[in-house]
Amino acid sequence: MKKFFSCLICICLMLLLCPSVGAAEDVTSVASREDLERIAERPSGSYELTADIDMGAEDWQPIPFSGRLNGNGHTIYNLTVRAPGADGAETYDGNGKKYDTALGGLFSTVTGAEISDLHLKNAVVCVETDRHCFLGAFAGCAADSVFTNCTADCRNRLTVSSVNAGVGGMTGFSLDCEFDSCGVDAELVFTDVNTETPCESFLGGMYACGYGNVKSCAVRIHGFAEVYGYAHNGGVIGMFRLPQRLKKSFAVRDTAVDAEISFFEIAPSRRAYCDPLIGENLAGACHLYNNRVQNYQKNEFRTPVRLSPEQCEAPQYSEEITPPTCTEWGYTTYTCPVCGYFYRDRYTPAAHDYTEMRIEPTRTKDGSVTYTCAVCHDSYTEILPYIWAERVELTPETLNLPFLGQAQLSAAVFPKNVAEPGVTYSSADASAVTVSPDGIVTAFKKGTVVITCKSADERVKSVCVVTVTSSAWEWFCNGFRKIG
Repeated sequence: MKKFFSCLICICLMLLLCPSVGAAEDVTSVASREDLERIAERPSGSYELTADIDMGAEDWQPIPFSGRLNGNGHTIYNLTVRAPGADGAETYDGNGKKYDTALGGLFSTVTGAEISDLHLKNAVVCVETDRHCFLGAFAGCAADSVFTNCTADCRNRLTVSSVNAGVGGMTGFSLDCEFDSCGVDAELVFTDVNTETPCESFLGGMYACGYGNVKSCAVRIHGFAEVYGYAHNGGVIGMFRLPQRLKKSFAVRDTAVDAEISFFEIAPSRRAYCDPLIGENLAGACHLYNNRVQNYQKNEFRTPVRLSPEQCEAPQYSEEITPPTCTEWGYTTYTCPVCGYFYRDRYTPAAHDYTEMRIEPTRTKDGSVTYTCAVCHDSYTEILPYIWAERVELTPETLNLPFLGQAQLSAAVFPKNVAEPGVTYSSADASAVTVSPDGIVTAFKKGTVVITCKSADERVKSVCVVTVTSSAWEWFCNGFRKIG
């Protein structure tokens, strides 16, 4: 019993000293590109998308993130990244050698974060650098983070002259992350332009290198890697490698893969790792359970060839606009008539062409607005409740007027969206004080009279007390004295 009371006292002291314990989490709404940019001011905060966000034509500067982000099923689209973020991270290669690394994606680094129900559409992360670098649609490097029900429709390209670099669909480098029920549809291109120094190259549908769990995901990639060094290409993971002395179990399970990977590897000792699931699974540390390889095509070349998906050095693209439909995104297709390569860009969201039929609410029955699409006839109805007045504020509340004196009353009805916003005025003694429909008070007889202001729905009222300070005779006499 003593232990019980001791514990109880400790809990009470903790609640007193830490008043924030148990308080509701402060969640910030994100509905625009500007709102996304402000995440950089508080990267550890909690956020939720309240609308789809068009990132527009301006390039995005990757920012770090370490909080919670709930996409609520919304989509960030037309994201373009052409340079690494200001924040880097330490990555390693297949030998465990560490590198200070530049990072690119929606976020540069994601650390201890939770990201859920967020979709990236037409994310283009295209970086050329001489630094060690990793790219991914969501993040260049993610550590100790969880991605749930997120998707990335992306074109990620990395051109480097460094020795440790990789391009992934969701993230570039993963350090103990969880990817659950996520989807990737990606074109991944790795181009090594340094023919003198062998590089470590990584390419993977979910992540390029590192370690983490992948569960119940769907991956579709077209990968292209020109490597003067050692290539690690995987439909799901380029290379799985645990850091030294870490004893944990990891797996790729219940994941569907559709992968086509083309690459060449020019290296002193040929290894040419390429696999529909994991390019190189070091020491078999990542277990594989119940995965489905729906399609896998490996195109391996033993001499340098141009593997960029567009075969022309300077393609001249024609444009074809596909407008959005009621249920499908619109986009512009760019096609090179010489090599046949095409890609889609400048996405526009699906939209119904709704007309509305409105029935106004009454005091006895709610109204409604019915929206019907003129194209597909999709329809939904919103209820319009009758909003009763809750209070009337009348200004002023008291008046002192001489005979024939006048004053203007001002009335405000709350709430502002009241169904009937008007008011009515009445005088308790119209022979002494009158009030017009628009609130003009006129005094005729000495005394005190109450003016009542009612809401149009007659639910609430307010009053003004009018005191008439002089009679007609007094008014006449005072006027006569002034003349005299």
